[in-house]
Amino acid sequence: LFKEKKKIYSIAQLPPPPDEKLKPNGKYYALLIGNSNYSDKGKFKDLASPKNDVIKLSKLLETKYKFKVITAIDIKRDEFFDKIDELKNLVTPNDYVLIYYSGHGEKRGNNEIYWIPVNASKNSKRDWVNVDDITVDFEGDAPELPSYHLALLVDSCWFSVKGSSIVKNKNISYQKLLNKRAAIIMASGQDEFVDEPGEGNSSFGHTIITELENANKPIRLHDIFKQVEIELGDLDQTPLYRGMKKWNHSVGDFIFIPVS
Repeated sequence: LFKEKKKIYSIAQLPPPPDEKLKPNGKYYALLIGNSNYSDKGKFKDLASPKNDVIKLSKLLETKYKFKVITAIDIKRDEFFDKIDELKNLVTPNDYVLIYYSGHGEKRGNNEIYWIPVNASKNSKRDWVNVDDITVDFEGDAPELPSYHLALLVDSCWFSVKGSSIVKNKNISYQKLLNKRAAIIMASGQDEFVDEPGEGNSSFGHTIITELENANKPIRLHDIFKQVEIELGDLDQTPLYRGMKKWNHSVGDFIFIPVS
């Protein structure tokens, strides 16, 4: 008789437990921002995919994954902060929070990264949004925007991060991933130009949406990222996935749980 060899899974291959065994600590929330229609006076060209991506992703997260979703399309500078404040007033330290930005991005100097509201001008930074002014709410032991898991997804040009480290795969179960603190950035590109198709959905948005649509079991954000790397492999951009230590990342991961 031969003893059957026990199969050993890597964390990426680890089969998730049935949905009913996964017990989130809190609720799921999402803030989805898509800026497509820019002011002609500002000289930023219009983008087709941000609005399309956000509308489709919003419906999917609400219906299949039971997120409470705040959708923000074609917003001005003040509205960025209004939407962040709206999110702050909803979430607790036990909740799972997804923030998605798609639109123009700009960089000044070595460290200043900006998201561009629809009323902004190329000739003045006055109406630009410094990303640090958003992410400062994620930092510290008692962040202004509390969460148990935080995922920031960015589809824009010239995006970079500071003070981060690569997420390490650990051979732990989905429930442990769900229970461990997570604070993660996933972006379509880094300090570079990012392709925009001019119609339909971006490759980044399309891949995320497709993976979530096709999932019939819980799915990790890290596994979605692996597919993003494949789908964007023929483009001149390098997708990013990192755990943010200064946002108190541990070894958790953002887990999307479809509701049957």
